[in-house]
Amino acid sequence: MATVKSNGYVDVLCNKSTIAHFTAEKVAQVLVPFPPKQEQRTIASFLDRETAKIDALIALQEKLIALLEEKRQAIISHALTKGLNPNAPLKDSGVEWLGSVPAHWKVSRLGRYISLLSGFAFPSAGFSTDDSETRLLRGVNVGVGRIKWDEGVYWMRTENDGLDEFELRLGQVVLGMDRPWIAEGVRAARITDEDLPCLLLQRVAAFTPAAELDEGFLYLLVSSDLFAAYFSPETTGVSVPHISPSQIANFVVCLPPYEEQTEIVALVDEKSRKYSAMIREAERAIELLKERRSALISAAVTGQIDVRGAVPSHALIDPQCTPYSERGKIEAELEEIRSLHPSIERDMAVQMLEGWIAGKNAGVR
Repeated sequence: MATVKSNGYVDVLCNKSTIAHFTAEKVAQVLVPFPPKQEQRTIASFLDRETAKIDALIALQEKLIALLEEKRQAIISHALTKGLNPNAPLKDSGVEWLGSVPAHWKVSRLGRYISLLSGFAFPSAGFSTDDSETRLLRGVNVGVGRIKWDEGVYWMRTENDGLDEFELRLGQVVLGMDRPWIAEGVRAARITDEDLPCLLLQRVAAFTPAAELDEGFLYLLVSSDLFAAYFSPETTGVSVPHISPSQIANFVVCLPPYEEQTEIVALVDEKSRKYSAMIREAERAIELLKERRSALISAAVTGQIDVRGAVPSHALIDPQCTPYSERGKIEAELEEIRSLHPSIERDMAVQMLEGWIAGKNAGVR
């Protein structure tokens, strides 16, 4: 039935004037190929084995993505609290979760170094869909590391409307104040040329740094796991988690000299680009593997491929996955990962692979 649906046959049978409804009578009308029962078992066993292999590779890619995200955040957190010089003298920050920081860095609350603007309460009755007018940056538009305009509304500007202070500028850091943390990370982003012009709506905060705070360094601070760890306890158990301007201002930061801030931003940007490229590779690999899985199932159940000689007899008797713990197969799996990601460091691939093998079962190889 999954193959029937993926081929679009269900859509043809359903009445889609309102809500598509696949009735029992319509199910009975579906024509499907019906091989002999033994051949059905052979096909099922073949697909169990082959899809288990594909699912295992998908799990590897997902593990790799999680590892790369963790590694990227670890680099950011270390740079924000220890800097780039491993030999720099340290001092006690006086903040338990910060620990020791470089002795020449300042430790203070973020509010001392920023001007924080909460958006204007534009009445929704005045929202427009006319894209010739000015876009409103709402909470729904602030994603993790980017602005999303797929749900855009607009506002008609008039002369002397008093809204100039809510105009956002290039490079400015913004934060979604409702549900500021989601699974992908903190909902903070920087305004790009493609986002302008736009106006700031309520429940979104815009940051303007003081002269001694680099804007890129500010973005690293508010998009980091350190910031998320700071406000998460404050929002736990709340139906709609929200962070206030005062909570943002009270976030304790360590601030290096301006030149050192720019060096940290440059290094983190370089590392982040590397990890982001590898994550995109892994995401693309997952898409291809899922496409392959679907095509394989479709081909097998419709007789486009002959699988009768493809399944060993013991697999027909017991097609269940066996524990994948043989050390001799690790290198083969490692090469599969590295062939998908030529740029991946070997030690990272080994760490990811062995961590996955420790707790997973894989299909018959």
